Amino acid sequence: MALLAGCGWRVDAGSSGLRLVSRAMENGGMQSHTEEYIMRTVTVRVVTVMALTFLSVGVLAVAARAQQQRTKAYDFALKDLDGKVHRLSDYRGKVVIVDFWDTWCPPCRKEIPEFAELHKAYGDKGLVMIGVAGGRYGVEAVRSFVHQNRVPYVNLLANDEVYKGFGPIDAIPTTFVIDQQGYVYQKYVGYTPKEVFERDIKNLLARP
Repeated sequence: MALLAGCGWRVDAGSSGLRLVSRAMENGGMQSHTEEYIMRTVTVRVVTVMALTFLSVGVLAVAARAQQQRTKAYDFALKDLDGKVHRLSDYRGKVVIVDFWDTWCPPCRKEIPEFAELHKAYGDKGLVMIGVAGGRYGVEAVRSFVHQNRVPYVNLLANDEVYKGFGPIDAIPTTFVIDQQGYVYQKYVGYTPKEVFERDIKNLLARP
């Protein structure tokens, strides 16, 4: 506004909005064509700046609401096949994939080799892969499957609490991608290609 004042203009804020006034107009004179052009040009620029400001505020408000609407992942405490208890919060600061599966489920079995590949590729870069087995046919069936298929990542035994905490789990496989702060980033129901998970992993690992 100081620049405008130095050029012989000032801005009036009236009930109808901002208005540019030249010294000639203040003295009752008529606008020249040059003054009229300047008024139109500067007015357009002022309105544009105001519009961009309101847009920026709107974007920030939407981002803030999205932050508030994120879902905190259920902090389970489940035993692995050796009886050791694992908590989701043990892996805070890591990208965690939690896969609900069982030995009788064909799409679950199809996904597991791909999860093993992701574990191998990103396990030392900040990814933790966790299987949560339903165990319909017992712990030994899960243990045998994991051993025979050389599943390299940790597998835990599900209970009612974890189904409720992450629920509803209406079908398997159901897989959650959880960010470094413990919030659900994505949820997938049914077989999901490896490339989808790899994209999520890369996006999360790239966060500052």
